[in-house]
Amino acid sequence: MAEEPTEPTTPPTRSKLSGLAVYVAVAALIAWLVFTVYLLFQVNSNELAWTRIAWVFASVEAIAFAAAGALFGTAVQRENVERAEDRATTAEEVAESNRDDATKGRALAASLQADAMGGAPPGGVRAMGDEDAGGPSSDVVERHAAMARSLFGDLVS
Repeated sequence: MAEEPTEPTTPPTRSKLSGLAVYVAVAALIAWLVFTVYLLFQVNSNELAWTRIAWVFASVEAIAFAAAGALFGTAVQRENVERAEDRATTAEEVAESNRDDATKGRALAASLQADAMGGAPPGGVRAMGDEDAGGPSSDVVERHAAMARSLFGDLVS
């Protein structure tokens, strides 16, 4: 039985911020810090000016918090992603092993059922000489075939 060719695997990509995204996120946090300091110095301004400054500050704050979430979220989740990828790789290896075992089990079951039906499967080769010499007794063959039928159904017509 020939094995199916497997597709080449590419190394998994890590999701993290890099390059321009990091600079933009850091710049947004710095802008928030600068605006916070500016806001502290504007405490004594009139109510209209304070309301306008606070409205702009809320927008800068939202952007800065999104940037902080992006920076810290990727760092926190990186380990979880790596563990999940390792579990997925292990599960794929186990599934491939189980698929091979299942194929071999079905082949054995078909062989046992064919033997119980009266010998070698169609097109099979039989030993020359005495048919029963050295072979298993018919009750053993029948018991094995019954077990194969109960596990896999009737594989041989």
